Amino acid sequence: MRSYDATPGDGYQQAIADEASASLRAVYGWTCAGLAITAATAWSVAASSRAIEVLAGNRLLFLGLFLAQLGIVFILSASVQRLAASTLTRGRATSRAPSP
Repeated sequence: MRSYDATPGDGYQQAIADEASASLRAVYGWTCAGLAITAATAWSVAASSRAIEVLAGNRLLFLGLFLAQLGIVFILSASVQRLAASTLTRGRATSRAPSP
């Protein structure tokens, strides 16, 4: 126990550290889920010779999918500034602080 050298700001620093840790866990969780979906999609397309034929044979479809991906990235990047922090973190962003 470090009660003899505890300062009043220790509770707030711990709360900030806990919030940062929870936010990072959420970010890495979403990143892991996105990578898993990407891997499953790539594996299923690579395992299907018909899907490869369709994508390689139809330039318009290939270009359309490529532009759709870029569009999604640009739209999400532009809208992230307008979204509330609680929306992005599923309600974890709070201004709570422990009582001293």
